[in-house]
Amino acid sequence: MKNKALDIKETIGSVNFAIDKVQTSRLTVNEAYRDSFDGQEEVTVVAMNVIVENTIDDTISFHPNQATLVTNTGEQVSADLWFSDDVGGEFLGKVKKEGNVLFFVKAMPEKLGDVKVVIDGPSDANYQSIGESRYEYTINVEK
Repeated sequence: MKNKALDIKETIGSVNFAIDKVQTSRLTVNEAYRDSFDGQEEVTVVAMNVIVENTIDDTISFHPNQATLVTNTGEQVSADLWFSDDVGGEFLGKVKKEGNVLFFVKAMPEKLGDVKVVIDGPSDANYQSIGESRYEYTINVEK
């Protein structure tokens, strides 16, 4: 399943945040990497393209690459930092980051309907919250 026309956009203080694409697929895990996947031979990948832009000179911290995914099949998983692109962390001034955040779930792609993405809100250099403490987005991933 692929949706290249998601329209999730949010302005959170000085941060422009978007999820513009999502894709689910089944991955056969190479034997050399199975330890990284709890020994599983196959996993389902939920990939989301995110765009994060700090629009001011001040430093902010935001971590969409540490989001949590909840599926309609009852799974709750954290984003995989190792395989995801570097789209989180400190934004030292007017910085823009874009890339994929990957989640690995056990359910087959055709069993997935809606997934909920939960992301902690950004904070400033003094660890003060900018906007809400948590953001949730429900995304339909049916074929």
